[in-house]
Amino acid sequence: MEYFLTKPGIEGESTRDLLFQYIFVDYSVHNLKQLIDMLAIVSEIVLKIIKVISCQLRKKLMTFIFYLTNLTEANRM
Repeated sequence: MEYFLTKPGIEGESTRDLLFQYIFVDYSVHNLKQLIDMLAIVSEIVLKIIKVISCQLRKKLMTFIFYLTNLTEANRM
């Protein structure tokens, strides 16, 4: 087992170093995939919140415009 860990690898690196690099890269890629998945979920939630807020603001704006047009028509009479 010790021979396996200290056997020279590519470009003079030990097999242990190559193994740790592989585990680190695999772990980093796995974390990156999880991070991307989490960001996708968060962005979907944020988009839904923005959609709801914009819909509510649109309704309030339309109500306000309707109120202003009724006010100006009442003032004309």
